[in-house]
Amino acid sequence: MILVAALPQQDILRLLSAQSHPAIYAQASNFSVADSEAILSISHESSFWKRELHFQQLTQAARNAGSYEIGWDGYDAPKPSDDSINQGIALLNKIKEAGLSPSSVLPSADGGIGISFRGQNGRRALLEISNDGSASYAIYGKGHPRLVGEFSPTAANLAVVFNRLSENL
Repeated sequence: MILVAALPQQDILRLLSAQSHPAIYAQASNFSVADSEAILSISHESSFWKRELHFQQLTQAARNAGSYEIGWDGYDAPKPSDDSINQGIALLNKIKEAGLSPSSVLPSADGGIGISFRGQNGRRALLEISNDGSASYAIYGKGHPRLVGEFSPTAANLAVVFNRLSENL
């Protein structure tokens, strides 16, 4: 049995040809180098790669919000500013490091970026970075706000906000 790590393709091919046994992320039984496509697909099914892909998609959604026009919501919603988009992407990276998993990133009707979370029993949370640089959060369940507050998206320590999300979702 050959053990395959979640590595770039050239590293996997090198490891297979050397019959090495790297760290375990997936297992494949006796594939040859010619079957590397199958091995690559198995390695990308790991929870690590799924999480990486999810955060890449969320980051792209934040970038895409920059292409919205004024009134994108059918009313007079401002488009997200470049600063709010960049702060949103930086916040996504901190969220990822904290082990949290947002469900979506969307433009805010008030101008800015919103990062949404879905929890258990219909609980939800929203972190919103406005075009003016302010940031707020709302954690609610069954349609009623439960916790709301403001925070600094550029603060080095966002642990208080992240802990509230973890505890209440």
